Amino acid sequence: MAKLNTVLLEYANCSRALADLLKDYPALTAVDQLLIENHLHVVELAYSAWTRQHGFSEQEGSAE
Repeated sequence: MAKLNTVLLEYANCSRALADLLKDYPALTAVDQLLIENHLHVVELAYSAWTRQHGFSEQEGSAE
């Protein structure tokens, strides 16, 4: 659990740092954009696989 907490905290910090950077630094190269998009897609795919593996659906995680 400690490793999970460490990784999630690092992920949160990096996400906030990237969001702040994008607000203040709008000029990205095509390579920068591709790098960001690829990593977002990797996280999305991994999380989707995890939810399927553990029996969670997209609907269960959202409040209606």
